[in-house]
Amino acid sequence: MKARLILASFFLALQPVAQAQSWPAKPVRVIVSFTPGASIDLTARAVGQRLAENMGQPFVVENRPGGNTIVSAELAAKAPPDGYTLFMALDTTMTLVPAIYQKIPYDPIKDFVPVGQINRSSYIIVAPAKAPYRTLADMIAHARANPGKMNIGASTAFTQLLTVMLRKEAGVSMTYVPYKGGPPMIQALLAGDLDGTIDGIPLYVGLVKTGKVVPIVTTGPTRAVQFPDVPTIREAGYPQLEAPSWTAWFAPAGTPDAIIRRLNGELAKVLNNAEFRQKNQEGGQNPLVHATPEEVGEQVRQGLAKWGPIVKASGIKLD
Repeated sequence: MKARLILASFFLALQPVAQAQSWPAKPVRVIVSFTPGASIDLTARAVGQRLAENMGQPFVVENRPGGNTIVSAELAAKAPPDGYTLFMALDTTMTLVPAIYQKIPYDPIKDFVPVGQINRSSYIIVAPAKAPYRTLADMIAHARANPGKMNIGASTAFTQLLTVMLRKEAGVSMTYVPYKGGPPMIQALLAGDLDGTIDGIPLYVGLVKTGKVVPIVTTGPTRAVQFPDVPTIREAGYPQLEAPSWTAWFAPAGTPDAIIRRLNGELAKVLNNAEFRQKNQEGGQNPLVHATPEEVGEQVRQGLAKWGPIVKASGIKLD
């Protein structure tokens, strides 16, 4: 009898390993919070294609923009925890949105399990080529001379918060114009409907090279690799607005740990591949960074601890 129990326990212990080895047995859905063509969308597709080649099943991107990424986060949180739904999330979806909204339909700690980090980044403030300003100081001076007439486009909770904080710190009037993703916002910028945008860096690399837009500042602690000649927001005199960013994959809470571990290992193979890294750099995308589930989880906890007090002190609420 004792031998049977030991044998049964042995086979039960093997089940998660066998499950991870057989996964994926069908296409895997990757939920993205932005429209097709956004930088996070492009990265999700590039990583997904490599995973599909390595694992033999498609990783299908599903774009669910809207609600400052809340729509997509709720969808991912409520998906079956079977390894067939993943969520490629901005750090702010997990750290800032819970602080800036009083009620959201997901808990970043209880409803998700981290899978692995994809990259690190920062944001950039850009202006149309015809704008009469080329520095943040000049941009603020222009806003001060034209109160209520400067329209700034943004598409995430953080970029919205940054717009509000910038006008508060600089003492100027700027109107925040929300968008569901970078591509439609860029169209508005090039059409002359916006006086500037705050967005992820990759989509603007080509536009800067062709002279269609002008980079003003980036928000990271160091200058962006894509724009080494563009000052940081700290260098421009606003260190309180400094904000590095990162992107990571998450799965619904309850997803088997063996699947999480296997996927993290597969992500490491993709992100550390020399050819993939070269193509990522040539495409102007954000630097690739691999991290363990535990490291991503710690970044979420640190972000929640950071943004809560900042949002409370600013008095900003979006609902």
